[in-house]
Amino acid sequence: MQITIIGLTMLGTSLALALKGAHEAISITGHDPDPDRAADAKHLGAIDRSAWNLPAACEKSGLIVLDLPLNELRRTLAAIGESAAPDTVIVDLAPVKRPVLEYVRASLPHPERFVGGHLLRAPRAPIAGEPSAEQVRGATFYLVASAGTSAEALDVASNLAVAAGAEPRYIDAAEHDGLTAATCQLPVMAAAGVVGALSTDAGGQERQGSSGSALAALRLALGDGVDPAALLGNGDNLLYWIDRYVVELQRLRRLVAEGDEEALVKALAGAVEAATRWVEGGGDVEPPPGRGVGGLRELFLGGLGRGRPSG
Repeated sequence: MQITIIGLTMLGTSLALALKGAHEAISITGHDPDPDRAADAKHLGAIDRSAWNLPAACEKSGLIVLDLPLNELRRTLAAIGESAAPDTVIVDLAPVKRPVLEYVRASLPHPERFVGGHLLRAPRAPIAGEPSAEQVRGATFYLVASAGTSAEALDVASNLAVAAGAEPRYIDAAEHDGLTAATCQLPVMAAAGVVGALSTDAGGQERQGSSGSALAALRLALGDGVDPAALLGNGDNLLYWIDRYVVELQRLRRLVAEGDEEALVKALAGAVEAATRWVEGGGDVEPPPGRGVGGLRELFLGGLGRGRPSG
């Protein structure tokens, strides 16, 4: 069975490693405009071969996974729309879904074969370092279908998640983008705001080398490359949460200005409790009625979906 992964980033390469580690019979072709990233993925054993030519990379693939920035995703969808076979399923990993579904309707001759995806990092995965299967195993894999998505395409996407050791969760595009704005994009903007405030202050130079774990966490929140197109493509949701964040900052500022220690302690303790609950708790998005994952594994991967026998 042939899979093509376009975009060999940390996430795309980690997904390939999770698939290869669990199912040796899967053949994965990788494509990335950066030859060094393609070579690294090949060296790690994530892909069986790399293809510089995009149409060649998609030939004979039953499943194409796109892990690209939003603007590149739009161009790539238009490019592969003519070269992919009519029965090929396409899944993307972009962090916002409403713009992607618009691109799909405009670019793909068979939009019913597309499923929007968003693969989150596994809760206990290492944050830094090389790509690894641990980034994916146990992770949440959101799946977003449009009204015209075929049942087979959704089954294939579900099967992909299960085969990689992730948990597929079904969600509407609008709801997904609202969640992304709150839980992924707002923390990035908040971190950027804190760093910006510290950098513009006259004492910013002295803070270099004296930052503790809190400032190190800001660097992790900012990541290695935030896609501005994804932020702007989800601007309505993001602005809503930025406004909510500003209101909360003003409330905390008032407690400090008033010297209200009791209320401040209560507010901070409540924040810790809520953050712990969100990090450790599971999601509340359930598959549509009658669409559990139990029978999905056989459809596309056959016996591979059951995983490698132990021992």
